Amino acid sequence: MKFKLLAAVLILSFLVIAPGCGPATLPTCTLSQLQKPYLLYPAMWATVPSWQPTLVWTYPAGPYGEYPSPYYYGASACIPENYRVTLRTGPFFTDNLGGDTASAAGSWVPPTALQPGTEYAWAIQPLVGGVPGPIAGYRYFFTGPTCETGALVAPNLLEPANGAVITDNWPSLIWDYPLDCVPSGYRIDLSTTSDFSDTSLSGGTGNPSTRWGAGHPLDDCTTYYWKVAPINGTTLGPVSSTFHFRINMTGICPLTFDWPIYKVLMNLSCRFGPGMDYNIMDYLAAGDERQAEGRNEDGSWILLRLDANRRCWAARNLGELLPADPLDLPLAEYPPPPLPGPTDTPTPVPNCSVYQDEKSCEANSACKWVIPASAAPYCTNK
Repeated sequence: MKFKLLAAVLILSFLVIAPGCGPATLPTCTLSQLQKPYLLYPAMWATVPSWQPTLVWTYPAGPYGEYPSPYYYGASACIPENYRVTLRTGPFFTDNLGGDTASAAGSWVPPTALQPGTEYAWAIQPLVGGVPGPIAGYRYFFTGPTCETGALVAPNLLEPANGAVITDNWPSLIWDYPLDCVPSGYRIDLSTTSDFSDTSLSGGTGNPSTRWGAGHPLDDCTTYYWKVAPINGTTLGPVSSTFHFRINMTGICPLTFDWPIYKVLMNLSCRFGPGMDYNIMDYLAAGDERQAEGRNEDGSWILLRLDANRRCWAARNLGELLPADPLDLPLAEYPPPPLPGPTDTPTPVPNCSVYQDEKSCEANSACKWVIPASAAPYCTNK
């Protein structure tokens, strides 16, 4: 008798639970019921072989799903209508290549191929009526291929810019790898000395990410030097150029750097700007040494410190820069090129650049005296 009763209960249960010979469709969640999805693939810091990888996630569907209580409400589970995918490109992550899925399926493929050798961040939000719920993310992954060890090249440093003065005492150091592949990681040297004799702040990424930060906040009113080298296994590739930056959180730190020295190789004229069209400010003799504090765009002219109040420009090829590459110097401001001499026009434009002192400059109503933050003062047209 008991056996017959049990069999009848089982048959009725089957008819109620599975009338269509399959699992019942879960109801749609309300907005307040939405939960964060679980990101599955790509895994954190993974390098994917495809440039159109399938992003995969799952939703906490209830006590009988993969992720049990408490990720369900009451006696029944629910699912969102669809999902919002966020996909951003490193190293700055300011764009968004994602979009909304067409259904509640837990996967999405970028509609176009991603860039090779690039870092991406992704996140997922469930949607109901187009309104997003809690976000699951961010995870980071890289597109291949992996660089050949023997073909590693030096990275290009981006931020902080060389010579920058910043207010953030825990900055992200950001660089770019110029090839369409990723090394297994990077070594970062960060030091308060330009020769990197102190390596206590140095470290590594442990993955192909082109962003890195020190393990703790840096000191205010301090100059830091940094450089980066790719690494595959234990093999270091070529090292980047060296950049330096200074932290000035309050704006009251003295702006001092260990500037390189420009040694004059032959007698030269030091000018108001980077070019032979600029007037001469002073003369330097062979053997003179001056602190170099800046450069023009291509590094062909160097801004030299004459004294506490005067700076002038010297041609790069007339001196020796010790010990730096000219392109390691920060870009410096300089006055516009002098205007041509008088013409036969009825109202000639004055050539204000001929005035080399403030008094003479201001005496001409068409001229003004300009005092840049990091360059020599000059006279220019209003």
